[in-house]
Amino acid sequence: MEEEKQIQEQVEAEKPDRFHELSIKYLPYIISIFVILMTGLSFIGNLFTLNQYLDGEKINSFKVTFFDLLFSQNIGVGVQVLYIIIYLVLPIIACVLLVFHTKHKHFVAAAMFIFLIIGMVSIVTRDIYQEAATSFFNKGLDDYPYSCKVKDLTFIYALPILCYFVSFALSALVSFNNIKITTRDITEMGVLIAAALGLNFIKVMPMPTGGSLNLQMIPLFFLALRRGPVKGFFAGGIVYGLISCLFDGYGFACYPFDYMLGFGSIAIFGFFSPLIFKRTHSNYTTRTKRLVFFKAELFLLIAGTISTALRFMAGTISSMVVYGYDLVPALAYNSLYVFASGGLSLLVIMLLLEPIRRINNRYPVERINVL
Repeated sequence: MEEEKQIQEQVEAEKPDRFHELSIKYLPYIISIFVILMTGLSFIGNLFTLNQYLDGEKINSFKVTFFDLLFSQNIGVGVQVLYIIIYLVLPIIACVLLVFHTKHKHFVAAAMFIFLIIGMVSIVTRDIYQEAATSFFNKGLDDYPYSCKVKDLTFIYALPILCYFVSFALSALVSFNNIKITTRDITEMGVLIAAALGLNFIKVMPMPTGGSLNLQMIPLFFLALRRGPVKGFFAGGIVYGLISCLFDGYGFACYPFDYMLGFGSIAIFGFFSPLIFKRTHSNYTTRTKRLVFFKAELFLLIAGTISTALRFMAGTISSMVVYGYDLVPALAYNSLYVFASGGLSLLVIMLLLEPIRRINNRYPVERINVL
């Protein structure tokens, strides 16, 4: 009886937590509802108060909302398009991906990266808020001297940043819960991370504005191609980003943007992996095989361009947030070394595409791993 009781207790202990399963299953829908509610609250809530002064004396006071910034024709088409894309189009796409997450294994991961991008951009839109509001309320008043100052920042001012970073964290929880990291994963990640770290110390050329031209991204690109977007972000952004941050010695304040998000951008390659590693069968004609190869090269170019652009954006935000640069100097500082290093690494990996495809065909991930 005692042995049967112990066996029963062991069986009960090994049963999966039903609450945990249900929470992970329905969490994407909860995230979608959360984003819709928080975005709606951001639209109707007061961002800040704009006080207008004439010769040092306050003459008027205005309440500024997100609705004003998105739909007021006076703030300029460029600002309108930016805000509509960031706070309407991208959140809608992310929510749709979460609602239909059962249709594809990478939909949640795609939504996770969209939330991350929105949260990153939200951090550096403070000046745009103020300039857009000033332009809106002062247009047509240039016939007398005036000045405007932003006062009384509200919780709504920080709500988009909070909303999208929380959504990113919850989406990451779902994504990492749905993958299985095996010994083979750990071994391959370790080898490629070590290779990237070694290449980081080989400086092809130091850049005049800072940074250097190196080939550290090549093993990381290959890692994301082999292991997919979620494992690519984990290995490149979290693990390699942390190790590289410690070796570079710029301080942990740089880690979230320059390293975790900058190197985590390699995850984009994981989304294109099925298109790049598409098999060519023996009954294909030579022309068809060449077409498949050129398509793979094209998808590799697209993935590398998007990944490098995201790394550039992350570095620019880091320069503005950590070092206090203005937008233009931050763009100038990061543009040379990020695009040069990313472009060179992309060129090399495109030249090595055929050997890479042969390695993947010989040791396919699908046979040794379950995403």
